[in-house]
Amino acid sequence: MKRLLIGWIFTSAAWTASAQFGSATTTMLQQLAALQAYIAVAEKGYKIAEQGLQTIGEIKNGEFSLHSAFVSSLKAVSPTVSNMAEVAEIIGLEVSTIEQFSHKLSSWRQSAWLQPAEVSYINQVYTTVVNDGLELIMALTNLTTDGQLSMTDGERINRIQAMDADMQRQYRMVQRFTNQTDLLTVQRQQEGNDIGTLRGIYGIQ
Repeated sequence: MKRLLIGWIFTSAAWTASAQFGSATTTMLQQLAALQAYIAVAEKGYKIAEQGLQTIGEIKNGEFSLHSAFVSSLKAVSPTVSNMAEVAEIIGLEVSTIEQFSHKLSSWRQSAWLQPAEVSYINQVYTTVVNDGLELIMALTNLTTDGQLSMTDGERINRIQAMDADMQRQYRMVQRFTNQTDLLTVQRQQEGNDIGTLRGIYGIQ
C-alpha cells in the first residue's frame, strides 16, 4: 500500500508537471519540493504506524505470556495445600475404614448368626464403601498433584475441607454399621444360648 501511494503521488506529480511545463517551470519545481516533503512526512507516518503495530503486538504477546503463567500457576500445588492436616486425615480415615470393615467382614462371613442374604448385603455395603473411598482418594490425589487441575489455592483448600467432612461422615457411618452388625450377632448368639439353656432345663432335644 505504501508503494502504491508513493507511485500514485509520483504519477500525479508527473501529470501535473507535464501540464504546466510549458508555462511555469518554477511552479513545477515548487510542487516537486512539496511532494518530496509530503513523501518524507508519509514515510515517517508509516514508520510510526509500524512501530505502533509492533508495540501492540508486544503488548498482546505480553498479555498472553501473563495469561499462560497464570494458568500454569493454577495447575501448580503450593505447600500450603499439600501440607494441609486434612489431607493426612482423609488418607488415615480411609485406611482405617477399609481395614476395620475388612476385618469385620471376614468374621461375619464365618458367623453362624447371620443369614446368607444378610452377609450378601454386608458385602454390597463393603464394596460401595471401598469404591467411594477409592474415588475420594483419586480426587484428593488430583487436587494435590501438579498439572492435574486448574484451581486456585483457595478452591483446592475448600474442596479438600469438604472431602475431609465427607470422609468423616463415611467413617462414622461405617462405625455405626459395624457396631450394629456386631450387636445383632451378639444378640442372636445370646438368644441361641438362652434357647439352648431352656432346652437343657426342660430336656428338649
